[in-house]
Amino acid sequence: MKTREEMTAEEIEAHDLARKEAKKFLANKLPGYIETDNTAMTEVTARMIALMTQKK
Repeated sequence: MKTREEMTAEEIEAHDLARKEAKKFLANKLPGYIETDNTAMTEVTARMIALMTQKK
């Protein structure tokens, strides 16, 4: 995975959107899930969503 500094503006936007969707997904699926920006579960879920939705 690239660091934010290595990402293009489009990749950053897609990643931020994926993190937002991941937070919503986790909050709905896991009662008691605590939203923080650096939660490993959020990051993993965001990467999964980004991979599933990226253009081929």
